[in-house]
Amino acid sequence: MTQNPPTSFLKLSPQGRLVIPAHLRELLKMDAGSSIEAQVKNNSLVLRAQASGLNRFAARFEAVNAKTRATSTLVSDELIAERRQAAQRESA
Repeated sequence: MTQNPPTSFLKLSPQGRLVIPAHLRELLKMDAGSSIEAQVKNNSLVLRAQASGLNRFAARFEAVNAKTRATSTLVSDELIAERRQAAQRESA
């Protein structure tokens, strides 16, 4: 089980900038130019590395995709089944 790093306290500069400590950037695999998602949630500022946002989207997409695969058949599978049935009728 992975352990969360200790809490870091950041100061807002006069220009409104925050500096993310190096150890947090390394954990999140962020470098200069990385994008961060910012959201206000329950009167708190939540910052999320863009990669984790993409990972959440990918997980949601995969869940929908898996459900679709489980409940539907591909047209190509239907055509193959039809061709096999036709071949069996022809050989009989």
